[in-house]
Amino acid sequence: MKIYRIAGLITAAAMLSSAAGCGSGGEKYQVTFRNLTGAEISEICIYPNDGEISSENVLEENLAADTETEITIGSFTEEETQSGFTLVVTNAEDGSTGDFSMLMFDSGDTITFYIDDWGLAVGVNMTDEEVEEQIAWESEQFKDYLEELEAEQAAEESAESTSEEERASSETAE
Repeated sequence: MKIYRIAGLITAAAMLSSAAGCGSGGEKYQVTFRNLTGAEISEICIYPNDGEISSENVLEENLAADTETEITIGSFTEEETQSGFTLVVTNAEDGSTGDFSMLMFDSGDTITFYIDDWGLAVGVNMTDEEVEEQIAWESEQFKDYLEELEAEQAAEESAESTSEEERASSETAE
């Protein structure tokens, strides 16, 4: 029984190191992922923008809503991390994904996932208060966007209506 456990640990360690992109040398990156989305996260794939694209999930198990976990995501050189990281997050409930590029963080940082009016969002080293402030600010930005969109649509409809009236008027005059 102990042999299987040791073999299992060795296999798990080997899988984790290959999944996390270890072996490239450099600093070992350990980050905390915090899930404030209200839904379970089933996968987090993360790799340097200037590195090899990886679709390996760094989570050992789903990250439940309102929880956090600390994970070693791999060892990276300074050159690999200068352009930041790409991060792909998968919702466990519906399989939808969120993709973030050029995400800048250091080992020891906390990466927080949350939902705002635009959808899935991510922040680095944000307190709960900062997340709430960001959500409120983005909500105002979203409302402004919707108002601009409505104004553009109204202007287009007005232009189309005027154009149709002009065509009808010129056809009547002929």
